[in-house]
Amino acid sequence: MATTLDTIIQTVLKLDNKLDLDSEEREIYQQTRFWLFRHIQHETDKSVSHRNESLKGSIMDIFYLIIALAQIIKGKLTQKPVVLISEHARLEGVQWKAGDPYFGVTEKELNRLGYSVITIGMVLGKKKYENELSGVIRIPRSIINGFRLFFRLINGNQPALIKKVIAKLKSIDSKIEINANSYANKVRQTRADNAFYKLLIAFIKPKLVICVDGYNSNSSLLRAAHIDSILSVEYQHGVVSQGHIGYTFGNKFEACERLLPTKYLLWGEVWKSELKNPIITSRIEVGTYEYGQWCLKSSKEIDKPEGVLFILQPSIMSSLTEKIREFVKKYPECKVGVKYHPKQNKIIENLAQVEHYLNSDLYELFMQYKYIVGCFSTALFEAAALNRLVFNIPLKEFQSYNNIMASAGILPIESFEQIFVKRTAKISGEDIISQKTNTDCLIELMNGSSH
Repeated sequence: MATTLDTIIQTVLKLDNKLDLDSEEREIYQQTRFWLFRHIQHETDKSVSHRNESLKGSIMDIFYLIIALAQIIKGKLTQKPVVLISEHARLEGVQWKAGDPYFGVTEKELNRLGYSVITIGMVLGKKKYENELSGVIRIPRSIINGFRLFFRLINGNQPALIKKVIAKLKSIDSKIEINANSYANKVRQTRADNAFYKLLIAFIKPKLVICVDGYNSNSSLLRAAHIDSILSVEYQHGVVSQGHIGYTFGNKFEACERLLPTKYLLWGEVWKSELKNPIITSRIEVGTYEYGQWCLKSSKEIDKPEGVLFILQPSIMSSLTEKIREFVKKYPECKVGVKYHPKQNKIIENLAQVEHYLNSDLYELFMQYKYIVGCFSTALFEAAALNRLVFNIPLKEFQSYNNIMASAGILPIESFEQIFVKRTAKISGEDIISQKTNTDCLIELMNGSSH
């Protein structure tokens, strides 16, 4: 039987507390612990699969880099205030036809207000909406590969740290096997990223840095911003709670506070109750559900959506897969789709009679299906913003999210029959979206009125 998500989190927290590390080792460990969490998860549940981190590039990226550098130098001459945005890696696996669901609205508004917006991430594949954001400077993230290659050549890992982590993890759970070479590669990548972002911040000198998932690869960006005393903001992009390893720390985390953003920008007041650590709660600002803004403005509904779309999540793959099999057996004539998490890289081979969607545009799928079903995925909130009929399977370990789900009109179901009962969604997409935009919050922060 697969190990529960809570058990894996507790294993990582034990590792946090038991490791005896110096300050440099502690910081690198903290930056790589999400990687460790994912690998422990895979070791304990083979049904969980993820895309390997890769920064694919092309020879054209050199051309794009030259253009970006010329635009940055030109911007320095005009002395426009600079905002640096780091795209989420999710964009690199999926072609979003509507644009960037994370920062699209922010980019457009800051650009309109006269800020010089620089985005580091994917350059190719943005043709569909680049005219709308023609003033945004784009730096290909693949240039980090040069730094990573250098650290590989100089063997820039930390062998003492790697031995300590693997040995201590083994003492906590002898069944867990972490490949030392893989972890060493992650450590090298992290040190390379730290060097890259430190140079990038020094060159660009932004007034503000924005990212998502600062607990993962963007920790290097937040670290560099902190070193230069630059305001940094992490947008909520998924579940934030004590049940997420990115927002739950051991008792030695205080030494790593410079890896955190200046502020967390949450979707609404209700999410604040899910975070308990005072290191985080003291940094919270409440913004808006920017996904919803983007969805409502850019998506078009087809005439007759039909069927049920299930939203998968890596942390609870086994439980959700069993629920899907149960549904297919009960309703063999019903159209069923399965949308995989963006970080998953392969379909479930023994899951028949369903449509599998690995890289499809999430919002287009929402428009094709009449019912959306999941557990605690924030994709359910996105579907609710599009006025879909959205249902939550209240698995025991995630019942604490029921109130948050209910606040967005996401309906809990104890049996699949409840999906087909005629009902009206409690809340429309427009109601989920607050009047105060994320851009409003950012302007306040840059003007110093909120910190």
